[in-house]
Amino acid sequence: MYPTARIVVFLALVLSAFPIFAQKPTKEDEEKQRRNLALLEQILLDARGLRLPENRAFVSARAGSVLWKADPKRARQLFESSVTDLIAGQTEVEAERQTSSRNFQQLKYGQQPRWTILFMIGGCDAAFALEAMDRSRTPRLERAILDSHMGDNTTARQFANEESQNEQRLIAIAADQDPALAIRQVRESLKRGVNYYTLSLLRKIASKNPEAAVGLAAEAIRKLLEDDYRVNAQSAEILSQFFNDAVREIQPEEKALRVPDDLIREMADKLLRFWLDKDTTSYYGRGASFAAIEKYFPDRAARVKQKFDEMDKRNQGPQNAEYTRLMQAETTVEEMISGAPTLTGYMRNEVYRRAAERLAEKGGLAQAERLLMEIMPRDDAENYIVQMNVNQSYRMIGEGKFGEALAAIERMTDEDQKINLLINLAGTIYGRDPKENEKMAASVLARARSFMPDEPETFEDIAALFNLAVAYAPLDPAESFRIAEQLVPLLNEVDGANATITRLRNYGTFRRGEFEISNGQLSMGISGMDNFLRVLKDKDFDRALELANRFSRLETRVMLRMQLIDEHLMVRLPVIRGRHGFIDGPQGGIGRFGIWNFGLRISENKRV
Repeated sequence: MYPTARIVVFLALVLSAFPIFAQKPTKEDEEKQRRNLALLEQILLDARGLRLPENRAFVSARAGSVLWKADPKRARQLFESSVTDLIAGQTEVEAERQTSSRNFQQLKYGQQPRWTILFMIGGCDAAFALEAMDRSRTPRLERAILDSHMGDNTTARQFANEESQNEQRLIAIAADQDPALAIRQVRESLKRGVNYYTLSLLRKIASKNPEAAVGLAAEAIRKLLEDDYRVNAQSAEILSQFFNDAVREIQPEEKALRVPDDLIREMADKLLRFWLDKDTTSYYGRGASFAAIEKYFPDRAARVKQKFDEMDKRNQGPQNAEYTRLMQAETTVEEMISGAPTLTGYMRNEVYRRAAERLAEKGGLAQAERLLMEIMPRDDAENYIVQMNVNQSYRMIGEGKFGEALAAIERMTDEDQKINLLINLAGTIYGRDPKENEKMAASVLARARSFMPDEPETFEDIAALFNLAVAYAPLDPAESFRIAEQLVPLLNEVDGANATITRLRNYGTFRRGEFEISNGQLSMGISGMDNFLRVLKDKDFDRALELANRFSRLETRVMLRMQLIDEHLMVRLPVIRGRHGFIDGPQGGIGRFGIWNFGLRISENKRV
């Protein structure tokens, strides 16, 4: 039996043990489960043909997360395989000549796809993910973390900071699964520094164990108080976050992160000394904390305010000051129009644009258009009018004024904007009342289709047709499929062309003849195909699978098939049993070499 076929056996043993599944599943649910199991095995088999270890790692982690609740043992095996492949990919890219470009530094510094995989695993088993984090940390990243003399603006330091923040996000996930583990991990993490995510993490721990959180917060604050903000100004902002949280009003029943009064005063004192330093010329950390700090040290706070007010006056100049005044909400439209000529360039046009928008918002769209045409060069005015109409159309759609929105859209001359707005309008109309508004929504979509060419000629045409297919999915699945299927041959051409261009330009998402799939983006540049298939799989699973199978590149097919797996079904039903196997009946069963074809049109496992 293939290892992947064991999925079915494990699911049978685990799921049949739960009495909650005593109720008899429907035939429809049984069929969905058969499809799920067959497709999941096929995905894992096909993943063996992927060239990039990091792609195989992503698929294994995804499959493990699907199986986690049903079969933790098998899922952990997949997680282990994922981490092994991930490390292999990171080691491999370090040795390849073509990956010397800075565009591959995400992989070399253990950022992506590593963190996508670790968070996927962490959602199931945070303890395993934290251990895998340590194992998969690359030598480059280790050096960056340990080098305290590295400048804040260097690439290596930025990756080290991201590592610290992501580690604490993972610890936050662990806090829900194992609070004691999270506390131990935070203590280790704080040795490497405090970041923007630390406060959020400590607040989460406080909700589980307030006493432990107090000690951890004190340790974090002490590290921030010791920092030199002239070298690391971000620490001032982070300390300000801690201060704001410490002085906010706490509800009686809230398990809040409580900080001793002496530390609160020390934080206020440290921030004031930084702001009053003669070399400080920035607002780092000032923000919302300033009003609270005034209560502790009013004299010094007044000096800080005076210092920065004087700096603002010197830096802003009369033009900027007048622009700021005219753009304020309390300034009338008439004042904006009369004051705009005193400004120059971009600021002048922005004041006129905002004045016109405010006229349009009050129903004076024609007056707003005349204003722009009279006072601006024609090209500038037309560009502003297009954007103003777009904004007003979206506002009317959001307010449910569908007739007014449609009329406004029809007046527009930019067909690309018109198509997008009509599709958005149709979706909103249908979502408001699917039963009553179906015909109206279909009519608006037909109007959008009338502006599109029969055969796409540009990338914008492809995007518009695909957006139309997505919009048709809830109204008319057959039409949705028809449009998407029409686009597949052209998308395959684009996919191949992108592969050649990306390889030659060394963009950092393509090596050894294969795109990385961990970011979930299709290489042909069309976003939303994954969500499109998730919606349509319940309408016609076989046709959705056939659509995914029509893509030429293996990594594209694997990624799209993963969208067809129903994760909730994997733990809701017992595996179906029969006389000849765990899955029985005329459609198929388990054979010596895995799952037989259940009538699914799954393509052969081939390397592309």
